[in-house]
Order: sequence, then C-alpha cells, then structure tokens
Amino acid sequence: MTNCIKKYSLSISLLLSLCLSQAHAASVVRCAFDIGSSETKVSAARITGSEVEPLFRKLVKLPTKKTVKDGTLPESTVNELTQKLGELKALCEQQGATEFVGGATSGLRAATNNGAQALAKVAADNGIQLRIVNGDEEALLGYKAVEGEYREKYGTQSHIVVWDIGGGSMQFATRALNSVTDADFIVRSLPVGGTSFLDQLIAKTKRNEGATLSPISNGEIFNSIFDARSLSAGVPKAIRDILLFDKNVQVIGVGGLH
Repeated sequence: MTNCIKKYSLSISLLLSLCLSQAHAASVVRCAFDIGSSETKVSAARITGSEVEPLFRKLVKLPTKKTVKDGTLPESTVNELTQKLGELKALCEQQGATEFVGGATSGLRAATNNGAQALAKVAADNGIQLRIVNGDEEALLGYKAVEGEYREKYGTQSHIVVWDIGGGSMQFATRALNSVTDADFIVRSLPVGGTSFLDQLIAKTKRNEGATLSPISNGEIFNSIFDARSLSAGVPKAIRDILLFDKNVQVIGVGGLH
C-alpha cells in the first residue's frame, strides 16, 4: 500500500461556495471565516465566474472549545469572538470584500446549550453570515477541497482518503466506489483532535494543567499509543479496509499537525 501523507490547508473558499454558490459574471471579493476550536482563519478571494483569485489570509489564536463549561460558551468568549471577527472583517474590507460568510466547527458544536445563539449574536453584531457546521459536513468539505486540487495535479487513478486533524475534532472522508452523489461518500467525524487528545494525555499522566508531556516515560508512551489505537476504532470499517487493501490509496492530510 502506498500512503502519501501531505500537508494541505483547507480551502476556506469551500465554505464560501457552500453558502454563496451563485456564480458572478463580474468580479466580486468574498471573505470567509473558519471558526475552529482553538483558532480562527479568514480568507479573502476575488471571484470571477468560476475563477478564484486568493487575495488575503490570516490566522488568529482564539480558543473556544476549552472555554466551554457544561455545554455553555461563556460571555467573555462570545465577546472576544465578536471583537476578533470584527477586526478580521475590517482587514477583508481593505481588500475590497463585500460578501462575508463563515462556519464554526467543534468549539461551537461543544456549546450545546448556547452555541447557536452565541454565533447568531456574533453574526448580527458583525454583519457576517455564520452557521455551525456539523462534523460530517466538515469532513465532506475537507474532502472536496483536497480532491479539487489533487485531481487537477495527479489525475483520477488513485483512491483518496482525506484525514483532517483539527484542534478539537478530526474527520475522515473518501468516496465510495463508483460514487456519483454526496450520499455516496463515506465520512466520519470523531470528537477529539490534536489539542484535546494532548490534553487527555496530560490529564492521564497527572501533569499539571498547562504542562507538557516532556519528558515522557516508556510506559506513558505505550498507554498513549493504546489510546490512539482505541480511537481508530471509530473510523468506518469501509475506510479501514481501503487503507489495508487498496495498494493505490493516497492518504492526504489536512491541518497543521500532519
């Protein structure tokens, strides 16, 4: 089996095209926001018909998931998110952006009590279309972003599995054989990501909050590997079979951890 792990940046233009799918004959500059569990990304692009010209990208650290307590996002986080998105929107406006849209992932999904209401307030205060993206949809968006670039460069012979590791969740996605619609995709979102998995390991090894895993003992390494393997049971069997038996499979990583 050939596994090719590559580092990709998830194209925020996928969120943009999801929410603003109408093509423009004349140029329009759109701005899209990706509100994650530990950071928020923004991208501006000039859209002319089906052509996308990237203009601007920025990332800011903004923890959301860690601040959620008992399913509630605190007011302080909502206020900080409102302020940061306002600042990022102003930067996009400097690029000529006139349309603004975005999605929130695992951080806001964890806020089961008030996540939707909090995001609606942030959206209204900043004049941005925002909504919470569920895990399966996030996996599908990641796959489509990668597939568009990968197929253009490498052709259509290889089976693609996309592995997207975020701070608070991870997603797996691939096409079923002979798939023709989104319903034929195999997707799975797991409620643990790089940051949350690290936090779990730190807690299990009884480190103080904010500490690192270094140095780590052989026994702790073994237990960490066991925990990672236990998580892998959540990956659909159909995807695991592809990884085991398809000699031409290409595993493509999305996110900063690959």
